[in-house]
Parts: sequence; C-alpha cells; structure tokens
Amino acid sequence: SKDFIARQYCQARSRLWEKMKCPNYVESSNFLFGCIPALRRIAVDLKIVHVVREPKAYILSHLNHRFWQGRKKIVAKYLPYWREPFDLDPHDRNNPIRILADRWVFVNETIGRYTDRGNCMRVKFEELFSPDQSIACNTISAVADFLELTINDHTKTAALLREKKNVSPKRYRDGDITPADEVYIQEKCKKMNQLYEFDRFD
Repeated sequence: SKDFIARQYCQARSRLWEKMKCPNYVESSNFLFGCIPALRRIAVDLKIVHVVREPKAYILSHLNHRFWQGRKKIVAKYLPYWREPFDLDPHDRNNPIRILADRWVFVNETIGRYTDRGNCMRVKFEELFSPDQSIACNTISAVADFLELTINDHTKTAALLREKKNVSPKRYRDGDITPADEVYIQEKCKKMNQLYEFDRFD
C-alpha cells in the first residue's frame, strides 16, 4: 500500500535526516519513479526533476553498468515480467536491448503522469551534462530556480557534473546495436522521442 511504502522509505532515510542541517533534501534515484504517490503522503511540497535521456544512450549506459550480467541479469530477465507491464514477445525476453527499450518507455510514461499534478520539471540529460558550458549552465539555473535553490557558481557546478562518476568499462557502443534492434528502439520509443524532441540528438 502507499502507506506501507511511505513508512519503509521514512525508516530507510531516518538516520540520514537526523544528521541533516539544511532545510532541503534532494535525492537522485532510478528506483523511486513508481513511488511518487506514496511519497507525496509524507512530503506535501515534493518537487520532481525528471531527467530524461535519449533512449539509445540510456540502453548503452545500462549495459555498460552490467545490466545483463550476474545477479542483475537474473533480476532483469525474470523480475520485470510480473512487476512491470512489458508487452514483449517471448523471444525478446532474452534480448537486453529490447527489455531496456520497453523499460525506458514504461518508466518515462509513469513519471509523465505526475506532470499533470504540478511541481514537476523535465530536463534532458544531454542538456544538463552538455559539453557546451552555456547549455549546461542555463539548464542548471532553470533547475535551481524550480527547486528554489541558490547556486553561486553555475560554471563550477557544470564542470562538476561533467566529471566522470561510476565510470563503466564502456564495452557497449552504438555499433553493438543490431539493425533489427535499432528499428525496434525507433518504433518502440518513437512517440516519446517526439514528445521529448530527441530527434535533434540523433
């Protein structure tokens, strides 16, 4: 239930919150996208910054962070089909690229439902982490204004965002996506790509 999720979240963060000395708490997580209705029960003024990434880059990033290896592979291969409503052909359940394409659509559609309730801002990953300093600074400034935060040095913040974190071995690249999978991604993500205006990043 929503109350159960809210309680579990509060318990998991209680020690962190006790040590906090600032009035605002910001959390970055891939795993909270389905919990927003529950979290709004404990945070009435909750604000959401939806960072959306071009689907092919999203897929390659997940693969490079071992999405299809070890325990992650077991979870990815079997868990989504009863937790996340993917309409995949049985053959495609062994294809991590198609699983991730479907998940990209599902996650972003889920988050998109929250925008109708306000207090939600959408930002492109490619603009937030842009090598073009002016684009990155403008995006950071917009996010700060939305969150009502003060950033003294946007240029320094942009440089910090561009620093490599959680560096992956980058084994997978654009050339590793087969033509058939490329078509699948384009068709599956077409509607939302148009919504997000990702065509200019192709």
